[in-house]
Amino acid sequence: CKYIWILNNDTYVYPDTLDELINSDKKTNTDTIWGSKVLNNDKTIQSLGCRLNKIFMNTKHNYNRNVDSDGIFILNKLDYIHGCSIFFKKKIIYTVGLFDEDYFLYYEDVDFSQNAIKYNIKLNIAQKSRIVHKEAKTIHKSNYEYLSVTNRIKLSKKYFPKQIILTYLGIYYELAKCLIAFKFNKFYNIAINLYR
Repeated sequence: CKYIWILNNDTYVYPDTLDELINSDKKTNTDTIWGSKVLNNDKTIQSLGCRLNKIFMNTKHNYNRNVDSDGIFILNKLDYIHGCSIFFKKKIIYTVGLFDEDYFLYYEDVDFSQNAIKYNIKLNIAQKSRIVHKEAKTIHKSNYEYLSVTNRIKLSKKYFPKQIILTYLGIYYELAKCLIAFKFNKFYNIAINLYR
């Protein structure tokens, strides 16, 4: 195969979704990892690529909850491609490597994208390629949400080791929020996994 498309199983794909990814890649001369425009069930935008706070290692989706349109959105910053739809030429694997199996559920897409940036591989969104992502329904039931917090430490140690203290401070803040909101199960899961 020429291309690899990593797609979540909780997504709805439009008939032209893949064609638009291929068309976008054919129009560029640079090695690029592409994402789709990710929509919520109500057709608002879930993400147009994502940003990483390189101090606390928390993440934010571009244009989250904005109303979708056929126009082209301006993307000022892309730190990683949302993991529910990642598309690239197969040869990129030989440069970047595979997804890091030390992550489970969260931050493997951030890690893959950050690793690609190290090798001067571009990140971009094929904005005419659309998917609908039914986000996190299984995750909430399985109590794995805490991994979105603890996996920050793995990312910080790997790419931003000088900020590790600030990353821990951000996580302590998350722990405090859990206590205030009476989310004792999440607090417990974060706390026991914090120093593994």
